[in-house]
Amino acid sequence: MQALIAVATAALRFVYTVTLNKRWDVEAVLPMPQQPKTLPVILSPKEVRHFLSCVPRRKGRTVLTVCYAAGLRISEAIALRPTDIDSQRMTLRVRQGKGRKDRDVMLSERLLESLRDWYRTARPKQWLFPGAIPGSHITREGVWEA
Repeated sequence: MQALIAVATAALRFVYTVTLNKRWDVEAVLPMPQQPKTLPVILSPKEVRHFLSCVPRRKGRTVLTVCYAAGLRISEAIALRPTDIDSQRMTLRVRQGKGRKDRDVMLSERLLESLRDWYRTARPKQWLFPGAIPGSHITREGVWEA
């Protein structure tokens, strides 16, 4: 219902301001409906473990673990380099994340151990999660296939 009201409001605004070229304060007369603000669903630790255990391949499971444990977007996690892990300061360097900004995120002991296991297994060179094409990192779609 909310979407229908928004579409009708946008259509009326367009007709009056563009088609009829009427000059009036559209916001005062036809305000857009407010979107309800809801909290995201938070998974329990057991649910997170179950979800990650359902990912069939180690590379994909490690990428998703990094996303969950460090709060990264998938595009940020797949673009990590081995040099971005700072075990002394317990941080991960995210380069050119959202808004093309660099930032450091906290690195937990469990995540560090998981990343060390991954490093010992894969021995990545340029990218922490290398892709099928030499010299490139894994793609978003590749996380589910990897």
